[in-house]
Amino acid sequence: MAVDHSGDAFSGLDATSTFTNVTFPMSFRPHQTVLRHISRRESRAGFSLDRLRPFFPAVLLALLTLLVGGFFLHSYLLPEFNVLLALLSFPFVLYLKRPGRQSWRFALFAALFLALFPLLHVKITFHLAVSFVLLFLVENSFGKLNSMPVTLIMVLSPLPHYFAAVFGFPLRLWLSQTAGNVFRLMAMPIEVKGNLFIQDGAEFSVDPACTGINLFVTGLVLFVILLSYQEKRLRKALPLLAQAALLVLGMALVLLANLFRIVSLVLLRSQPDTFAHDAVGMACLLLYFCLPMAGLVYFAARRWGKPLVPHPAKLGMPLSRWHIGVAMALVLGLGLAGNQGQKSQDLAVRQGLEAVSVAGYTACMTDDGMLALQGETALVYMKPPVPFYGADHYPEICWRAGGYTIRAPELVHIAGQAVMLARLETDDSHLYTAWWYDNGACTTLSSLDWRWRQVKGEPPFYLTNVTAGSRPELENAVREWLAGPKVLTF
Repeated sequence: MAVDHSGDAFSGLDATSTFTNVTFPMSFRPHQTVLRHISRRESRAGFSLDRLRPFFPAVLLALLTLLVGGFFLHSYLLPEFNVLLALLSFPFVLYLKRPGRQSWRFALFAALFLALFPLLHVKITFHLAVSFVLLFLVENSFGKLNSMPVTLIMVLSPLPHYFAAVFGFPLRLWLSQTAGNVFRLMAMPIEVKGNLFIQDGAEFSVDPACTGINLFVTGLVLFVILLSYQEKRLRKALPLLAQAALLVLGMALVLLANLFRIVSLVLLRSQPDTFAHDAVGMACLLLYFCLPMAGLVYFAARRWGKPLVPHPAKLGMPLSRWHIGVAMALVLGLGLAGNQGQKSQDLAVRQGLEAVSVAGYTACMTDDGMLALQGETALVYMKPPVPFYGADHYPEICWRAGGYTIRAPELVHIAGQAVMLARLETDDSHLYTAWWYDNGACTTLSSLDWRWRQVKGEPPFYLTNVTAGSRPELENAVREWLAGPKVLTF
């Protein structure tokens, strides 16, 4: 059957014809469709690349800052629960308070802490310098940030460990004593010895992680998350004074939750490292902190919050030459200060740890920089002194790292001096240990006391830790140590 092609686009074509002289209808031009498709793809790719290219310096500087900071802080930051919680919460708490507005404030903070690090040899200053350089790059690439990331940086820094060293152990003892008062009001015959609760001859201990500074840090992170969520949800930002007031209320609620947690654990006799132990703690934190704080934050944000500046259609702005130059100078300063500061710290430790002459004891240096003195019935550890602003911790942390559990810490008086005494237990070992701070002329148990005395110009204090196989041997060793002559060369 023949087909008549006259009048259409294919008439007059034979097998050898080409499409060079063919005129396609307007509705059928595949080559133009393909060209338009390719053009759009290239246009989109070029647009994305052109838009991202101005941010390359900020990204490279941020990566370089992380590289330098990680090199000097890799053994300093521990993957603890609170640290991981703070890192995971960053995307939820970070938002632009004033989009498109650049600022030099974080550069000034970074320069300040960078200058303090070689002078103080405290790594928290280096940590803060690295963090503020990163915030400087982010803020000047997108706009002025809210204040919550600064709070999280403080949580990620060693600052909580510093407060734990100063207040953690006394706070745990105070909470345990307060829980004992609650039991007495309930007419329950429960005796309290440190963090040990005794009822009808049976001993029950509360996990140290359940009390002290750790729960306060967790509460602080949750407070930041709740506040940032309500601010973004209501599009209102609370003034700093209102944030500070809420923070104080939040810490009081954490203290209350901590107290009820201890009481509940003792009443239920929930042993550490069990599901019930963790479940009770989470329930108390939810009931006595999270729910009340969520209501307070919501009310405060609606009542005193100020409207946020709306986001522009185009977010992001390239760094100026001045911003790039300042950031490069700060990163270079981080590398130089970190290298020199580390060498200075090592030199100071080597110079400070000299021989100590004590009759009847054999001295040797440990790998972690402490002085160990071995006697006939006692082992004495002496930690070198630190400046009044330096981080320090009680010996329970070192003993826990060695596999021991500290039981029933209590304040006792031996030879007229107040010392802290506790039991050290493992599956096959039971020891007794005591510790205090000493500078050769004065002894104290308070971390605040010895820091204040050093501020006033008194000789530096060192931590003395005496350990023996029994309590009578320990008390005799402490009595001899306090009365005997010592030549301290720290």
